Amino acid sequence: MECASARLVAGELLLISDASDSKRAIDVQEILLSSQLYADFKCVGSNKFTSPKEWRKYYADALLHARWTIIDDQDYKTQPQDTAALSLEAMIEDYLLKQLAAVEADAFRQLFKHMAGLAETDPITLQLYQHGLKTSDDDGGASTFSLQFSVFDAPTQMVSLFLTFTTTETVGSTPLSQAFAGRHIVGDIEAFVSRRTWNAGNYEAIRKSIRDFLNGRQTSLILPIPCEVPDDIDQA
Repeated sequence: MECASARLVAGELLLISDASDSKRAIDVQEILLSSQLYADFKCVGSNKFTSPKEWRKYYADALLHARWTIIDDQDYKTQPQDTAALSLEAMIEDYLLKQLAAVEADAFRQLFKHMAGLAETDPITLQLYQHGLKTSDDDGGASTFSLQFSVFDAPTQMVSLFLTFTTTETVGSTPLSQAFAGRHIVGDIEAFVSRRTWNAGNYEAIRKSIRDFLNGRQTSLILPIPCEVPDDIDQA
C-alpha cells in the first residue's frame, strides 16, 4: 500500500484499501470532511463532545445525502470495571478491526502504531487531538475523547467506528498509547460501528455542491499521513 492511502480528515483517521482510483479516493475524503462540518454547523450550542449522539445523527444525514447508505450498524455501551486498564488501541481492536478482512486489519494496526509514535508537535498529531479530544482547563477536571476511524474498502464499501468516552485521568502527551484506568472513566464508553455502501454514480450530480460547501477547507483539514503499511492490502 502506498502512503497516499492514509489520510487524517479533520481528525478522522481514514485508511483507503485501494488508492489506484484517485478520483474516487478524493471524493470519499471530501465527503467525510463535509459531513463533519455539516454536523458541527447543525449542533447549535453543542458539539460532538457534549452531544455525540446528536452530532452523529447529523453526520449520518450528510453521508446519506452524499449517497452513502448504512447496511449494518452496531451500538455499544460499556461501563468498565474499576480495575480495568483501557487503551485506544485495544478499543479499536475490539470494535473496528474484527469487522475487517485480515490484511486490512493488519494495515490499520500498523497505521495506528505509526500515528501513536508521531511527535506531539507533528501537524498530524495536533489535528487529531484538536478535533478528537476536549481537555478540561481545571485540575482534576474531565477530558472527553470523540474519535472516528474509517476504512474505505474501494470501490463502494466503508466500515467506520465512532468512539467517545470521558475520563478524569490526566491525559498525557501521547494519548494514543496511554492506558486509562477504569475507575476514572465517567459514564459509559460508547462505540458506534457502521458499514456503509456508496452509490458513487449518483454522487456525480452533487459533487460540485459538496465542494462549494467545503470552500477550499479541504486544503488544511485533509492531511496525508506518511506511513508504511503492508503492500498486500492492495490485493484485498
